[in-house]
Amino acid sequence: MKSIEDIEKLTVEELLQIANEDSVEVPSRLDARLKKVLAAAQVAEGIRDAAADKQRSFRRQRSWIFAAAAGIALVFGLVMNSVPKTPKDTFDDPYLAYAEIEKTFAFMSDKVDKGLDKAGTAAAAIKKADRIIDTITK
Repeated sequence: MKSIEDIEKLTVEELLQIANEDSVEVPSRLDARLKKVLAAAQVAEGIRDAAADKQRSFRRQRSWIFAAAAGIALVFGLVMNSVPKTPKDTFDDPYLAYAEIEKTFAFMSDKVDKGLDKAGTAAAAIKKADRIIDTITK
């Protein structure tokens, strides 16, 4: 077997002559190994395509979320513009008003916590998928 330096020094004619020789034996398992390598490459390409599709889907979903948020902000702005500037007092007792505010903030906090838990679970799954894709593509 020739070294890399010897092969690099060969001319094109010499390389063609070596390639046309029938005396070189091909390993018997080469065909099976090449098929496995090609199949693995196709699987990796499919995984990369699936990841790209998922990323496009995520971007599309994110754009819908931003569009919905912009719509909500617009409606909120229109409603707030039509509301009288001086608020109407609905409670006679300030302690009852404060208790109602605490109850409202507790409700909002509970909903935000549930949303953050779901987002944290999704982030872990996305990171795991990213690590798998990085491992396969390296």
